[in-house]
Amino acid sequence: MLTAEAVGQPILKLRAYQGLADVYRAAGNSEEALTAYQEALALARDQGAADSEAELLTQIAKTYRDLGRLDDALALVENLGDLTLKDDILLDLAKVYRDQGDSEKALALFQEALNVAEALNDPARQGDTLAEIGKLYRSLQQVEAALNSYNKALTMGKQTDNPRLQVAVQLEIGKLYRDQGDFSRALSAFEGARPLLQQIDDPSLESSLIIESAAVYRDQENYEQALVLYRQGLSTLEKLGDAARARDVLSQIARLYLATGQTDLALRTHQEVLDLARASGDQRLEAKSLFEIAKAYREFDDLERSLLFYQDAMAVAQAAGDLNLRRAALDDVAALQEALGNPARALESYGEARLVAQEAGDTVAEGKALLGRGRTYLALNRCEDAKHSYQTAWDLATQNATAQPELAAFKSDAGVALARFYRDSGANEDALWLLQQVVTAARNAGDTPQQIWALAEIGRAQRELGDLTQAQQTYQETLALLRNQLPNAVDTEAELLTDLAKVLRSNNDAATAVLRLEEAALLVSGNDYPQQRTATLVELAR
Repeated sequence: MLTAEAVGQPILKLRAYQGLADVYRAAGNSEEALTAYQEALALARDQGAADSEAELLTQIAKTYRDLGRLDDALALVENLGDLTLKDDILLDLAKVYRDQGDSEKALALFQEALNVAEALNDPARQGDTLAEIGKLYRSLQQVEAALNSYNKALTMGKQTDNPRLQVAVQLEIGKLYRDQGDFSRALSAFEGARPLLQQIDDPSLESSLIIESAAVYRDQENYEQALVLYRQGLSTLEKLGDAARARDVLSQIARLYLATGQTDLALRTHQEVLDLARASGDQRLEAKSLFEIAKAYREFDDLERSLLFYQDAMAVAQAAGDLNLRRAALDDVAALQEALGNPARALESYGEARLVAQEAGDTVAEGKALLGRGRTYLALNRCEDAKHSYQTAWDLATQNATAQPELAAFKSDAGVALARFYRDSGANEDALWLLQQVVTAARNAGDTPQQIWALAEIGRAQRELGDLTQAQQTYQETLALLRNQLPNAVDTEAELLTDLAKVLRSNNDAATAVLRLEEAALLVSGNDYPQQRTATLVELAR
């Protein structure tokens, strides 16, 4: 309540409203604070109090920021001289757009924030912003751009003697290298951060460094070292009282137990995580734990119990709004239902998975659900339905591949499924055209095994169409690629040599055909590839 004295005197009334707004804002009641600030602003303008007006506009901008009304905050701060506040709002707004998936808008705002930080001549802000830009580029898989931003941020950290920034950036660089499968550089980046940690007292950053190092060893399948580090990270987090991150690490430990065949221990640990998640009301972790328990029972071949836990995981994931986990569980449930001999239920699950993927905007997941439906339709001998599912998956990938580079690998998978369908249906010309598209998609995705498979299938289709010269050229090209990129794939090489021999024999070049078959037989002369050895020897006997 405003006093009678304040009501009768505009300046006192202005200050009273401003004080009231400050109290509301400090208490976290931002809506009431905004109303009081706006009342004070109106009075300031009526009285021509320019200094008070500028101060109130700044407070209103901050309150907009508290409320998440960042566009309103930015529009207001554009006309103020408070560059520090403007920079804060730009960074907040950039992160919002980044989290919403609007990378282009986020990048533009991060760049504007960087410009403001430069105008402030604030190297610490510049370094923090460059690190955020690097994270965005990393999420877009633009490795060189990310490294460039990270290295600039490191330079800022060194110039300002800011070891905390340097450690944070080294951590991000290590994550980037791990994403690329460059584990030695990832570990080197993490090791480079350790001496800097000694200059600061930050157990949280230290735990992050330990846990990220553990993830590298996990990805290298050095599970023993990964477990040592995860346990070390868990101990640090428990001392910090960071229960949420501790639960996540405990979940990682449980997954490693499963990966090392310690299924009973994995189940007990996942159950511990599940109990902690339920006690803390963490529905996302609860759903994830149920999902992991379902996977463990699947490893046990206890498919019925696995199915029950998957269904519980889906229900909790739906309540938590976790579309990705719900979709992943639906995919696994569909595969389980196929294994349990219930294709009709599998079709329903794949259909639901597709709808969830559409809701999540996950085109790859939607396409994979379509491929699952195609497989299930084939098992039911519903060939036209299978063809339609495969064709829809291919169309989906083709239409979105330019806008979503991560679809390149899936486009290859979709093309393979549809090409196999055409080939098995005797439609070799359709299969041939599609396989040529698959070769391009696989090459763009860097998927050499898929590229080799598609080239081999092209050779077979060309042979069946009677184009022996072209088939011979295709097989020779495929063999050259295989020997250059996958020199240890001797069974595939023997298969290609055997197929090439068939073409040579059909082309009345029996002598060269025998040479290729003898070469293939030598490759699989041991007992490791009995099926291919038999196929090669049968052709040689002819």
